[in-house]
Amino acid sequence: MRPDTRNWLEAAEYDLESARHMLSSGRYLYVVFLCHLTLEKSLKAAVTEVTGQPAPRSHDLIYLVRRAGMVLGQPYLEFIGKVTNRLIIVWTYSPQYVNIEA
Repeated sequence: MRPDTRNWLEAAEYDLESARHMLSSGRYLYVVFLCHLTLEKSLKAAVTEVTGQPAPRSHDLIYLVRRAGMVLGQPYLEFIGKVTNRLIIVWTYSPQYVNIEA
């Protein structure tokens, strides 16, 4: 495994653990954000490992899936879309107006 790939994965694991702590404390807005970061960093690790090049500066999860050459089934793509859409809603609107359970 490339050193930069390992760095991305370690960062993703840290963010996932942070999301768990936020979940247990009821800070749900940050859970969504940290889960998006975890996915993003994991996908950047895949891109780095597959291409042998530094990961692109992008937050677009679908783009990163494609750059990594991954073929995902529709349920996974829908999940990634939901995480991305929730992130946009969470950071655009005030927390009292956001229902992230749907």
